[in-house]
Amino acid sequence: MDVIDMNKVNKRFITMAIGIILLVIALLMSKFNLIRFILCLLSIILLTYSNQLERSNKKVFIPLFVIIFFLFIVSLDYLVVGAFKKPPILSYSIVSTNYGTVYNAIGYRVWSCKDKSFKVDTLYKQGFYCEKEAMSAESINNVLSSVYYNFDNYKDTYIKVIGRVSGVLDNNSFYMQMFKEENNLIKFDDTVKLYVEFDYANKDVSSLAVNSVVTVLGKIDRKDNNNIYMIDSSFTKESVSSGDVIFGAETNVYCEYERQLWFQTSDNIFYKSCIEDVNLKINDNVYNLQNAIQNNLITLSEIMDEASGYQTQSKDNSKIYKFNDFNMLVCDPNVSRDVIIGRTEMGFSDGYCNVTNN
Repeated sequence: MDVIDMNKVNKRFITMAIGIILLVIALLMSKFNLIRFILCLLSIILLTYSNQLERSNKKVFIPLFVIIFFLFIVSLDYLVVGAFKKPPILSYSIVSTNYGTVYNAIGYRVWSCKDKSFKVDTLYKQGFYCEKEAMSAESINNVLSSVYYNFDNYKDTYIKVIGRVSGVLDNNSFYMQMFKEENNLIKFDDTVKLYVEFDYANKDVSSLAVNSVVTVLGKIDRKDNNNIYMIDSSFTKESVSSGDVIFGAETNVYCEYERQLWFQTSDNIFYKSCIEDVNLKINDNVYNLQNAIQNNLITLSEIMDEASGYQTQSKDNSKIYKFNDFNMLVCDPNVSRDVIIGRTEMGFSDGYCNVTNN
């Protein structure tokens, strides 16, 4: 009886020692992922065998120990990845890109980039990581039809696309389409849609407006009829940078110096005074101000940034922004939504911000 017990004890410690050694070897290795995985699998088998030897109800303890040791190795693998910057052993998907390798593990993924940078993305919160700034962006008008007709070549690859938002579904996704500009209007092509999906809700997504210019980066995942789906996505909203916009105003020399209702948006009411129209050129395309603002081609904040200077009213927070051919009076946003475009001589003394809205 004692000999039998001693044999079990010896088997237990021998198999446990071998299981631990195999696990340590797997964790120390940096390459040969298949061999590392096999070593981990053998380690789980040996550790499970070691711990069930002296158990009477093996049908319960064997699956229980398999689960325990599997979760233990998953946790240990995660700690080693973060501490020593090694690829995870338990990767269920490995995607190679021109910029590095993505290891999708249980509960996290790892970006191992060719520039030697290394990122552990816990709970899949981050989109593309490796050299996202260096990766060149393709116009959606050039790339979307290619992705559609050559889907197998693009599947599971990461691409970077610049285009316009054609619809927002919720704070987890929006979609884009090819487009063209005609008569100051953006017209979308309904043939193919690119759905940009995010792993987690993003309040910046739900606040996007149709026609907003965005740069998206993510992995082409699947195709459903005329819809292409991008996952693991990240995006940046492109703003009009200083120097890209040229303004021109048509004045009305016969006007009476009063403001006239021009148009309005959800945020502001625009008036004009002694101005027929304002045109602006953005990246070699010419628009009138009303269409540019209403189609989200430029925002009021971006127009302010293009001014050569501004003055602030001493009595409130109203500001006059100076341009070559016109002035723009933005009334105190705390009490008014009014914006008045007027002649270069327009000033606070004209009293436009004091007029009561009807």
